[in-house]
Amino acid sequence: MDSAFPGADEQDRILTEAKNGIKRSAYQMRKAIEETKLREALTYSAAMLGELRTSQLFPQKYYELYMLVFDQLVNLESFFAEERSRGRTYGELYELVQHAGNVLPRLYLMVAVGCLYIRSTEARAKDILKDLVELCKGVQHPTRGLFLRSYLCQRSKGLLPDTGSQYEGEGGNIHDAIDFLLSNFIEMNKLWVRMQHQGSARDREKREKERQQLQDLVGKNLTYLSQLDGLDYELYAGKVLPRVMEQIVNCRDDIAQQYLMQCVIQGFSDAFHLGTLDVLLGALPELQPGVKVHTVMSSLMDRLARYANTDAAVMQRLLEMRAFEKFRDSIARVLTAQVDMAPADAVEMFVALMNFTGSVLPNVVDNVNQVLAAAYQALAPKGLSGDTRAEKQLVALLTIPLTKYDVVTGLGLSEYPLLMGLLRHRTHKDLAVRIIQTVLEGGTRVGSVEKVEMLFRFIAPLVADPAEGGPPLDDEDLEDEQVLVARLLHNLYCEDPTTHFQILATARERLMAGGPRRLRHTLPALGFCTLGLVRRVVAAGGGAAAAAAAATPAGQKVPAGKGDPKESGAASSTGSSGGKEVKGAGKKKGGAGAAAKKEGEGASEQEEKSE
Repeated sequence: MDSAFPGADEQDRILTEAKNGIKRSAYQMRKAIEETKLREALTYSAAMLGELRTSQLFPQKYYELYMLVFDQLVNLESFFAEERSRGRTYGELYELVQHAGNVLPRLYLMVAVGCLYIRSTEARAKDILKDLVELCKGVQHPTRGLFLRSYLCQRSKGLLPDTGSQYEGEGGNIHDAIDFLLSNFIEMNKLWVRMQHQGSARDREKREKERQQLQDLVGKNLTYLSQLDGLDYELYAGKVLPRVMEQIVNCRDDIAQQYLMQCVIQGFSDAFHLGTLDVLLGALPELQPGVKVHTVMSSLMDRLARYANTDAAVMQRLLEMRAFEKFRDSIARVLTAQVDMAPADAVEMFVALMNFTGSVLPNVVDNVNQVLAAAYQALAPKGLSGDTRAEKQLVALLTIPLTKYDVVTGLGLSEYPLLMGLLRHRTHKDLAVRIIQTVLEGGTRVGSVEKVEMLFRFIAPLVADPAEGGPPLDDEDLEDEQVLVARLLHNLYCEDPTTHFQILATARERLMAGGPRRLRHTLPALGFCTLGLVRRVVAAGGGAAAAAAAATPAGQKVPAGKGDPKESGAASSTGSSGGKEVKGAGKKKGGAGAAAKKEGEGASEQEEKSE
């Protein structure tokens, strides 16, 4: 094998000369066929096939030669069939073509005659197939050998002794068909991997691209395997999958492992994957670091999730076999094996796991918390390293619970704020805005102190500046953010007045950390929320004393003479700001304070009507 290919101009010249040689020999071959001169036809066909012996062409250019020859071989096969009608047996032809001088033309001719030999049932399919697949080992050049075996695989389709086929019985059985396809697959994969080491190092990227263009030649064997009628679960789990996975793991090639794992997952039955999940997951940590394991795992999860959604029994089976835990543990093993995995790739695995549990086990919210906890444990030591792609993936991961579950359920995810903390302040703030918008659009009410405390942890970047500081916000941006926070306060609500008051007190405590620039936008809304609570208490018949109690901050006594509801309302407004007057608290640029007042009054009127 040459260490390097010629330059582009030289390759074009070699390709042109080879094509001209093929056309000349093909013309002479067709002429001999018309004159029914068998030996001359074989001589010229061997000369035509001899042009495929070149090792000077890139695989893509070699493919052009191969297709040109392939079209001519169809004419030759028709001639062989005519020769049989004239009294020659395929056995004689099979022996005759073996006299070709060079091994590559000889093997192409043997495949052409051998497939006709099987179709005629003059010979047992298993004998001819075994003979051909073994003889093809005589061509070890990566490019030449790969295309030769591709020709064998393509021409033998429909001739395998599969269960129920006409070649079963005397011609073999399903085991012979499987052995043939597995043997051809293993040899083709070896040649395909060796193709990576052809040529010089400077052509590496081009070589990888061309290998990817040829990957379907190798995968065709697995496709034919999956289409065998006689392939049941026992044969797949006991014979096919172990040999395929052994070849995938042992080849130690990024491109081959990536493609072949996808072939296995996409090609074989969902029921097979369900029963062999441990084998598939066990291979993932052994793959090369360059393999995008997250895409492989995502494909497997997606297939099983779709399968489960079509059959309740499959859903139950996934629960019984603890599929979620197996995927979670497999991710941990992969991360342990590939310590240098990019943060974005690691996050994508957790995104796939989150989608899987949301689709298969939507009612098990604890699984969501486990995914978040595992993601935080994996990412916290190194952080996101400034990787913007990783940050986008993390936002996608954190967004899934907001779309699959209501916000109140999401507030029970204790690991959520920890994972949010890995984001940059700007991204963390954008996600906090999305959380508030989700609450407002859904009209969700947060009705417990614990949930409110968790909510403020979720939206912490909007409520106060980060401890390490950050770029200053202009008044317009700050106003937009705080209007959202002010609107959110009207969704903090509980039917029990005491709990509602505790919720507002908790909100006040968190808001006070935001400083005067934020308080001038948020305190008016909090004041109107408090007034709404007072009106509710009065309307419920609690009287002035109860209203004053509701409007008084915790730890203070109700002052005497506060029986007038109007005075109680004033007290609640003052009490909401902790007895401190914030300069400009009732004013808002662009009318934002008036909007908060209008929204607060509207909420209060609606509450009075509902009472």
